[in-house]
Amino acid sequence: MIWLIALSASSVQLFIGRAVTNGTNTKPICREDWEDEKSRQIYTFFVLLTTYVVPLTILTATYGMVGVKLWQRTTPGNADQARDMQQLRSKRKVIKMLVVIVALFAICWLPLHLFMIVLDSVPSWTKKTELQPILNGIYYTVHWLAMSNSCVNPIVYSFLNDSFRADLKRLVRNWCNCFKGRRDGEYARTLVRDYSRSDRASLKGCDTNRRLLSSRNQHEDGGELGQVVIALRNVGERQRDSDLNRL
Repeated sequence: MIWLIALSASSVQLFIGRAVTNGTNTKPICREDWEDEKSRQIYTFFVLLTTYVVPLTILTATYGMVGVKLWQRTTPGNADQARDMQQLRSKRKVIKMLVVIVALFAICWLPLHLFMIVLDSVPSWTKKTELQPILNGIYYTVHWLAMSNSCVNPIVYSFLNDSFRADLKRLVRNWCNCFKGRRDGEYARTLVRDYSRSDRASLKGCDTNRRLLSSRNQHEDGGELGQVVIALRNVGERQRDSDLNRL
């Protein structure tokens, strides 16, 4: 039902939308082209009713009933002052969150509808070239404010809901740990690759190189840290053999 209403309200643009040029602007823009101002005002009132007044009324009524039901609910069992105070604080937080959500919906969408009503009340403003930059700036601002209502609810939940905030922190912490583990693994693989290249270049044809390769094959499944330790150990043995040869 909701999708049908939204489709019906938006389908009007298929019949009254026109690509026109405005003033010195050579690029065409899409604008509403009404045969008379009365039809335009009726459509604006219809959009206001279906996308603001009715949703706000339903939202207020349903959230109000949820708040009343939550406030009247009592905890079963014997009375416990500490537990009852905790439950009371939780109820207040939830009710506060519901009020904030309804208020944000009303605040975010009201400027856009008021702006469209004003334009319909004073249609001569849209025909003045000098007012176009100002009207466009106001329209983009109130339109952005209306669209931003879609992303404010998670912010409200994170600030006013302890369980949501705890889950969000846990999710971010796990993501950071995962990224850190991947970065450490790449660093360890880089060390092994660097040691492998230097050892193979300097120990080619030597017994030390054969010991290094043999040791790596034996510890192939020992993990990245074990490979780094083996590489460092064999480099030390190579340096020691070199010092003995000098003597």
